[in-house]
Amino acid sequence: ESINIPTERTSDVILSLDKIEKIGIDGVRKDVLERGITEEMADTICNTVLSCLKLSINDFKDAFNTPLIADGVNELQQLQQYLIALGINENAIFNPFLARGLTMYTGTVYEIFLKDDSITSSIGSGGRYDNIIGAFRGDNMSYPTVGISFGLDVIYTALSQKETILSTADVFIIPLGTELQCLQIAQQLRSTTSLKVELELAGRKLKRALNYANKENIPYVLIIGEEELSTETVMLRNMK
Repeated sequence: ESINIPTERTSDVILSLDKIEKIGIDGVRKDVLERGITEEMADTICNTVLSCLKLSINDFKDAFNTPLIADGVNELQQLQQYLIALGINENAIFNPFLARGLTMYTGTVYEIFLKDDSITSSIGSGGRYDNIIGAFRGDNMSYPTVGISFGLDVIYTALSQKETILSTADVFIIPLGTELQCLQIAQQLRSTTSLKVELELAGRKLKRALNYANKENIPYVLIIGEEELSTETVMLRNMK
C-alpha cells in the first residue's frame, strides 16, 4: 500500500517476499516479474526490501506511515512486551517478510525453530485468524482466535536425538488479575531454580484452577493477586 502496489498484485508480491531467505533479492525480483509486476515496480519493491532489512519493529511505523502498518506495529509491540516478561524476547526474531495463509490470517504470524539448529525445518507455525470461526459457522462474524500447528514428524525426529524425561510440574502459579507479573515470576523461578513451573493461563476461576492442580498432582500452588504484589508476598498452598 505504501509503495502503491496494485491491490490485485499484493498477495503475489507478499508470497515472493516470503521466499527471500531461499532465493535472495535477485530471486525475488525475478519472481515478481514472472508474476506480472512491471520492471519499475519490481525495482521499487527490491529497494524497499533492502531498506527494510535494517529496520526494527519500532522503525516500521515511521518508515511507512499508514494506518495498516501502525496497527501491525502496535500488535507486535504488545506481543514483544509479553516476550520480554517471559525472558524469551532474545529468542524471537522479527521477520517482516514472513507470510502464511494470506486468505486466513488476520494478524501476527510466526514459525518455530529449534535453537540448536539441529533441524533446519520449522517445528511449528501459526498466527491470528479472527475470521475462521465465523467462516465455519457461516455468520461471518469476527472471533478473536490464535492458533498453532506442530509438525509431529519433525518433532519426533528431534526428540529421537535427545533423552526425554516425562515429569509433572512442581509449582502451579494462579494469577488473580496479575497475568503479566506472574509471567515474570514464573520465568524467574524457571531460570534461577530447578523447579518445573506451570502458569494458569486458561482463564479458570480459582476453584477450578486448584482442582486442576490437584488432578495433575502438582504439590504446590502459588496464588498471586494485587494484594500479594503490593506486599511482595505470595499465598502458598500445599496440595499434598
